[in-house]
Amino acid sequence: MATVPFFAQAAMTTTSVTAYTVPQSRWAVIKSIVIANTNVGSTLATVQAVASGGTAGNSSTVVPAYAVPGNTAFQDLYFLPLDEGGRIVTIANSTGLTLTVGGVEVTK
Repeated sequence: MATVPFFAQAAMTTTSVTAYTVPQSRWAVIKSIVIANTNVGSTLATVQAVASGGTAGNSSTVVPAYAVPGNTAFQDLYFLPLDEGGRIVTIANSTGLTLTVGGVEVTK
C-alpha cells in the first residue's frame, strides 16, 4: 500500500459543488478543511462527506451551516475516512468562499 498526500480546492456556490472525489482503487483520509471567506460580511458554509453511492444531505454533514466571518477563514482538523467514490460536497448561501481540503490517499 502506498500513501500519497492530496490537496483539493473549490469555489463554493449556492448550489452543491463536489470539491473532491476519492479516486478508483484508493481510500482517503480527510485531515483538514479550510474555508476562506473573501466577503466583507459573514457567509454560511456547509460541508458534507458523502459515502460512495450516497447522496448529500443532513446525514452526511460534517460542517453544518457555519457562519464564516468576513475576510477570515475557518479551519478544523479531522480524521475522516472515505472509500473510493466517496466525495466532499459543499454549498454556501453566497459566493466568495473557497474550500481547501487536505489529506492522504492510500492504494487498496
